Amino acid sequence: MVDDIKYEFALCDSGTRRREFLLNSGEQVLVVNEEIQCIRCREIDLEAENNLLPMFKLTSCLGNRYKTGPDPIQMTPARSVQVFLINTTNMDLNHRSTTLDQGRVTTNQTPPDIIPAGQTKHFQLESQGFRTGVEGTVSYRIDGTTNLVIYMDNPYMGLNSYKVYPDGPNADQYDVTKGNGDGANAELIVILSWDSNGVFWIVHDKDS
Repeated sequence: MVDDIKYEFALCDSGTRRREFLLNSGEQVLVVNEEIQCIRCREIDLEAENNLLPMFKLTSCLGNRYKTGPDPIQMTPARSVQVFLINTTNMDLNHRSTTLDQGRVTTNQTPPDIIPAGQTKHFQLESQGFRTGVEGTVSYRIDGTTNLVIYMDNPYMGLNSYKVYPDGPNADQYDVTKGNGDGANAELIVILSWDSNGVFWIVHDKDS
């Protein structure tokens, strides 16, 4: 294993920069070069041959810096969707399932088991791995038979897409109105109500 790790990377800008990882393990020095786009909102996971290079996650522009030590840098994920679910009904919402096609649930931001009536809760999904996005579905039980389904797709390349809809025997009692939003780290606001609008949701990009 590498005893002493040194790494540095260039200031974020609109172009590309070359980063160099210098790993010093006794007499052996391993140099890894990679040319990438602006590292702001980029997630870089690198692993060298023979496991000499531990996994690193560099996802935010820190400027020209230099650090020594074996611990990875924990930064903003390359892609993420933070959901704020506002329950304006007089019923508790119960978490049914979370399914991920890409990415993971952010640590300490898991979908809550219950969203009490009249309260707002949040959770977040994020990318995991080299040049990947996040895609997943979270569902909550609205009543005894109907679920609120929240689908999110924030790809590494391409436009974000979202679907929020009721699913079940009482689905026709709800209307869905949606807005458009994009960004590497987006916020999705979902408001659940029993009025004529039923369920509506708003996408907000917290990077803007």
